[in-house]
Amino acid sequence: MWQAQHDAPFEAEIGKPQIDDPGAVALLSGAIPLFAFICAYLFLRDEIITVTKAAGVALGILGVVLIARPWSAVGHVSLEGIAYMMAGSLSIGCSFVYARKFISPLQLPASALTTYQIGFAVIVLLMGTRLDGIEAVFSDTRAWIGLVFGLGICGTGLAYIFYYFIVANLGALAASSVTYVPPIVSLVIAGEITRIHSEITGAPGFFAQVIFHEVNLDDWFMGGAPLTHEQIFVYGHIRTGRAAVAKTRMIKLMAEAVALAARAESHQAVWVCLNELPPRQMIEFGHVLPEPGDEAPWAAALPPEDQAFMQSIAASRE
Repeated sequence: MWQAQHDAPFEAEIGKPQIDDPGAVALLSGAIPLFAFICAYLFLRDEIITVTKAAGVALGILGVVLIARPWSAVGHVSLEGIAYMMAGSLSIGCSFVYARKFISPLQLPASALTTYQIGFAVIVLLMGTRLDGIEAVFSDTRAWIGLVFGLGICGTGLAYIFYYFIVANLGALAASSVTYVPPIVSLVIAGEITRIHSEITGAPGFFAQVIFHEVNLDDWFMGGAPLTHEQIFVYGHIRTGRAAVAKTRMIKLMAEAVALAARAESHQAVWVCLNELPPRQMIEFGHVLPEPGDEAPWAAALPPEDQAFMQSIAASRE
């Protein structure tokens, strides 16, 4: 059980960097309920697959597809990366059915099941996880208390207690439906940053690119010490030529929107930095960018195929 929910998905996620299109990643992550549905149909005879449940899974997947829009992918999507992501989604999807079929009938307390699962997962992960610098966490009292009691007990611990309760009482499909939520968060953040940039600058939405990059804690330092708290860093490149008041308003709105979408524990956790570059030193869509305010005539002078490509990006957000 712990292998299916903790270690296997962790190992499979290593392949995610090979897919640098966020829509494709969101779509593959949102496939977890589909795998749970298939496994439930094959192995859970006591959990009736009703039309309502099937429709719910289908609508959930359709929602992820419509938001992710994998057909509008502009990043690199490799078959190996897809295989890793599919393996991770399959592992988690099967775990819901496994818990329902083999764990729930034992009628063990949810707290005991949570302890067993996380305990065995820790042992397995310790075999292949780097522990360099881990002692830095315990040098900060607030950090280790938040880690143990906040993330450990109140976060992961309570989450798995609720998980076993839902699986036992509502079924594997109902429990797996919560996995629709995480893929949407990154898309909400990307949409908010794009909206704010467009509203403040007046530039078309397709001028905004949002790339998510998860940094290993071992590679993130602040004040010369390893990072021990929640941190989101938004670093943007924009063209020079805009008023200071507009840029200040932009970064404030972006910080608020990102903190809200990511449910950051504090406004201190979100940093936003803008770096200005001369438009004549930037090429996008194969062309040197115009000065701020000249986007419309610049776009009108482009070859028809380039205009069509940009409009297809704009249309995908509507």
